[in-house]
Amino acid sequence: MIDWKSNDLDVYLWDVGHGLSMTFITPFVSFAGDVPINRRRVIQIDVGTNNEYSFSPVKFLVEKTGLSTIDYLIISHPDQDHINDLVNINELCTAGKLQVTRFRRNHTIPNNVISEDANKESTAKTVYKNMQNTYIYQHLPHDDVNPDNFAGLTIKTDYIEYEDGMDINDASVVTNILFGNTQLLIPGDLSEVGFNKLALAGKAPAVIDRATRILVAPHHGRESAEGIYLVNHLKPHIVLASAKVGDEHTDRLYSQSQNIQGHNVVNDSGTITQYRFLATKGQVISLKIVNDSPIIKKISYK
Repeated sequence: MIDWKSNDLDVYLWDVGHGLSMTFITPFVSFAGDVPINRRRVIQIDVGTNNEYSFSPVKFLVEKTGLSTIDYLIISHPDQDHINDLVNINELCTAGKLQVTRFRRNHTIPNNVISEDANKESTAKTVYKNMQNTYIYQHLPHDDVNPDNFAGLTIKTDYIEYEDGMDINDASVVTNILFGNTQLLIPGDLSEVGFNKLALAGKAPAVIDRATRILVAPHHGRESAEGIYLVNHLKPHIVLASAKVGDEHTDRLYSQSQNIQGHNVVNDSGTITQYRFLATKGQVISLKIVNDSPIIKKISYK
């Protein structure tokens, strides 16, 4: 599945039903500064799981592909469908099978507003809270997110500070990743209210005039998210969504030519196709950047 010596960028939008889990595997990195790396680096954005068939993306990567290090773990916000896999991450780290060297979250969200259902949520959210307050994983001197240390990936994260009464979705960490001619924007569950606050604070993600701009639809592409504000901001060529089979999602918004520019990509059969909207819906979306050209396909891990 994964060639750990490749010089391509691989991105996996995992099938976690209603939730989000994305893995970025950089091209091969020899050194970060003067520290030898000699492997591809891994950025993990959110850690949802698919409970319908007990699929843990991070556990799969460790057990089936040889992953042993997450270089940068970014959690957009502490809703259960974005953090379920923290339980497995914590167990793998405790067992010495996995190391997380850098962690990013909105540290202004107070613990008392992170709701917990004692029947299903406390474990993952407790791990999340511990990660806020303590450095429970080893931090190495080469975990600087300088693009030189991540094979040319620029990784920018920002958020607005939590305020009393705020919808926790609007405190989502927004991640903006640039690589070659490709820009990927991952907004968590940010709503238009949160985006406007980001913009007023001068923190709206910069839009780069690149060959391919890819938006991960907020709140899994649901119509209720009214993601037109991000469409208007980014003017994406492709929109990806982590969507449950049969779940409501906004083909009507994200597939319309007047909203999405469309961009020619090469699919797994070698055919050039113009994509606008692509949702997981039972499969994994695999995005590979080869010589600045995106190759998108759906794959199954069931």
